[in-house]
Amino acid sequence: LLDALDDAWLTVEREVEVTGLAVDPDGVRVEAQEASGTVTTLHARYVIGADGAHSIVRHALDLRFEGAPYPQNFLLGDVAVDWPLDHDRFRVFVHADRIGLYFPLDGTGLSRVMATDLRAHPDEHAAPELTLAELESAFAEAACLPVPLSRPEWMTRFRSHHRVVDRYRVGPVFVAGDAAHIHSPAGGQGMNTGLQDAANLAWKLVSVLRGGASEALLDSYGSERLPVAQEVLRFTDRIFNAAAGQVGWRAWLRDALAPMLVGPASALDVVQDRAFRRFAQIDIAYPPNPAVAELPRGPAPRPGERAPNAQ
Repeated sequence: LLDALDDAWLTVEREVEVTGLAVDPDGVRVEAQEASGTVTTLHARYVIGADGAHSIVRHALDLRFEGAPYPQNFLLGDVAVDWPLDHDRFRVFVHADRIGLYFPLDGTGLSRVMATDLRAHPDEHAAPELTLAELESAFAEAACLPVPLSRPEWMTRFRSHHRVVDRYRVGPVFVAGDAAHIHSPAGGQGMNTGLQDAANLAWKLVSVLRGGASEALLDSYGSERLPVAQEVLRFTDRIFNAAAGQVGWRAWLRDALAPMLVGPASALDVVQDRAFRRFAQIDIAYPPNPAVAELPRGPAPRPGERAPNAQ
């Protein structure tokens, strides 16, 4: 990505922190501070706040970010995993109150593992530092087999939230990615949703700046992407609660039913096909709006719908 930006004569400036912004008649005024303490004022016609879950741009716009944290805490680490299973596939383990995830990190000799943290930490910011032994024990309990872990490169405790903004645009300022929506990592929907935000907004900005399109086109960014983010939150909430939000007999029932529903031997092809399309986010369609014409339905996809796969 950085190489592609260099090819486009764009430079990422490191150690420069945006400290505030204000909208004026000529566009947007952004205050930024360098690591040396030097304060710089930037003027732009448009600003995109793609600055993550703790977005300074979102706070400056006073956008609502409604939602809440999930009750569960998690342990996460990039480590070397020694077990009899292969290191090629993503795996999910559910066992009673524990859930474990395994993500292979190709070419590194390491894997990312995650497990439910069953210890109570009233103040998540004051929780004790995660040890390799604690991560190993929790992950092994979820996987129901010994899993020696070693070579920890990075470990942390974390709590996931589910939140979404009330608007994607305030005048010439936009939010995208985690600045606009955060949710459970269940289903791996976060990066896709953020990249779709960027792709949706980018061509519209280019059309206005270089193609003579009306500014009204930019309103379609929020009308198209906000409903998608809201649906992603609802979907990941359901997955998360089904997988990690169960205890007691409900957890036992989940453990018994999960292999039948999502396992490789499942006969429920229709369920798996629909789940695949949902996870892959290939069923997203945009309704008629300033960017999408309204045409009668015919044999071909209408504007705003996904084109079918070519042969």
